[in-house]
Amino acid sequence: MRDNCPICKSKNISQKEMVSRSSELLPVAKCVDCGHVFLQIQYEELYSSGKFTQIARNTTNIPDKKKILALEKKAFERIEFYSDFFEKTDNILEIGSSVGSFVYYLKMMGKKAFGLEPDPDYAEFSEQQYGFSQHCTLLENFESDKKFDTVCSFHVIEHVQDPIVFVQKIADLLNDNGRLLIECPSYEIHSFGKMKETIWKPHLHYYSASSFYKLLSPYFELEKISYYGSSIFVTAKKTGQSKFEESKFKKYQKQSRRVFNMSKFLPEFPPKTPAKLILIELLTQKGKFNFLKSKGLKYGKYKLKEQKFLKNEAGKNPNGIYHVTNYKGWGNNAGDVVLSKCVRDTLRNPLQAKYKIQELSKPVTNQTIEDINKNKLLLIGGGGLFLPDTNENRISGWQWSVSQSQLKEIKIPVVLFAIGYNYFRGQNPDRFFLENLEAILEKASFIGIRNRGSINRINELTNNRFKDKIDFQPCPTTIIRKLYQHLPKKRKSDIIAVNIAFDRPLYRFGNEYDRILSSVALSLKTLSGKGYKIINTTHITADKQFEIVLKRFGVQFRTVELQYEFPEKVFEFYNDAELVIGMRGHAQMIPYGLNTKIITLGSHDKMLWFLQDLEAEDWYIELQNRNADDLYDEILNKSLFLLGEGHENTVQRLINTQNSIFDLTQKNIGKISSFLH
Repeated sequence: MRDNCPICKSKNISQKEMVSRSSELLPVAKCVDCGHVFLQIQYEELYSSGKFTQIARNTTNIPDKKKILALEKKAFERIEFYSDFFEKTDNILEIGSSVGSFVYYLKMMGKKAFGLEPDPDYAEFSEQQYGFSQHCTLLENFESDKKFDTVCSFHVIEHVQDPIVFVQKIADLLNDNGRLLIECPSYEIHSFGKMKETIWKPHLHYYSASSFYKLLSPYFELEKISYYGSSIFVTAKKTGQSKFEESKFKKYQKQSRRVFNMSKFLPEFPPKTPAKLILIELLTQKGKFNFLKSKGLKYGKYKLKEQKFLKNEAGKNPNGIYHVTNYKGWGNNAGDVVLSKCVRDTLRNPLQAKYKIQELSKPVTNQTIEDINKNKLLLIGGGGLFLPDTNENRISGWQWSVSQSQLKEIKIPVVLFAIGYNYFRGQNPDRFFLENLEAILEKASFIGIRNRGSINRINELTNNRFKDKIDFQPCPTTIIRKLYQHLPKKRKSDIIAVNIAFDRPLYRFGNEYDRILSSVALSLKTLSGKGYKIINTTHITADKQFEIVLKRFGVQFRTVELQYEFPEKVFEFYNDAELVIGMRGHAQMIPYGLNTKIITLGSHDKMLWFLQDLEAEDWYIELQNRNADDLYDEILNKSLFLLGEGHENTVQRLINTQNSIFDLTQKNIGKISSFLH
């Protein structure tokens, strides 16, 4: 056991045992002089062997899809939060870079970025996921023949054996006036008042503002020590004038005490209430907090509106229909929320429907089947539900996790309405999926598939067994203007909305993400220069990532986040746009349904299938395996044509094809209505 502080070497330390997140008692020491907290346990190097991945990352050698998504989500949040820090730097090293998600975003910004990750499986995975390699070693063993302008590290320094050696090595790797950014768990905030969640065996050190200042001031000129979520971060510069100053140290001691005491009150509120979110923002954004713009207040307002929305969606008609769907908002896919409403409203009046709405991802139980059987009809859809990984399960193999035995217990007619086969290129269904696909098709009284490409694929997979049972039923978002007569008439505008889908980037972009995204951004910059207003449009939070590329190329734009809006606001937004350039299905089908011109950026077969049904393949642009200049030219030329000489003809095509879809939908509703009598 240490008899002195690893930061300031003081022997004035106190010791006690504390309960950790794994419910074991751990010996914890605190330096009375600098405030640093550390574990009194034997150091074990877990990282280069991959042992840390198995213990702490709770996964196998190769990260699974959920882990990758979580890493990418957090990396993007950091890019947004620290954007000013990285704006004027170029040559960057990230220490402890995991699968390379943060390095990926830095490269997207146009930076020369490198990752250093000791776990060999995680280090090598960046090649498969993003197309670049990383250095694989511990920082202490890393040798480089060049120095860096910036070094950053996120949630690493709490794991190292000797923080002083770690910091000295960083200083050696930096150029003169090079900058440092370190983030790690904050002892002051201690998981928002939950000390048991804070203490953890792999975390040897627990930093506060005062102990960080004590550690770094001999080597760096500190610029800022502050908080981000439950973390503390520090930015600093390597200069020849760095020194410890007692007055600054005392200031940080005061800061540590204030934040620690404030954090004690946070557990009084449930973790996801608006009050809790507001308090967290107040704590971590001191000096920048705006109550009226706070996430907590916005969330609270949204939840109140959502209650009213869902009550209205249920309706009061006599015929009970149990609707399995993606129906909730606040961060959920905006297209799914709009689609869900459009499905209900398409059938509501003709079927005199009253709805019991059930979240698609909710587990199916015996009680669920009992509730379903109390209704007159089970409605499933719409959307691309025949996909294995949105609600991944080994119960059905597709998005609704209903087993074959549960399907047999359903006693009312089953309607599949406007659903699709959504496997990406490179994904292939297994035997389990195919067995369950046949089971739901066998059970269904009506099978409405949203595009003919999906119909053909399903027929191939089932050897045409259900060919005579399947009907073509396009997504009802394509007839929005027919469904909602109150919508304002379409008028010309100077707005070009763009939606780039960033979930599953490997399937959408492969290793060509830089070429594809750069070409799209540059074409938008040219359109902006011609007087059009560019709006980056998000259907899920991940779609915001395109901001990185737009900023890199100096495109004038603003972002509209539709995942936090209700359907009426989505209608209003797309109705005001003149052209929507999009990757997501519903970033094309919704504007199409409003008679707004579209250009589809395709990396998924469903996008081409949709346009083939409209005889509108000229609105399609393939993204993959394309020359950058050709892609730029095609986006620009198609856009200018639709905005200019092709305007009148395109508007008429939109109206004519929509009329055909509406007529087809009315015929299918007639078939479905027969099941209620």
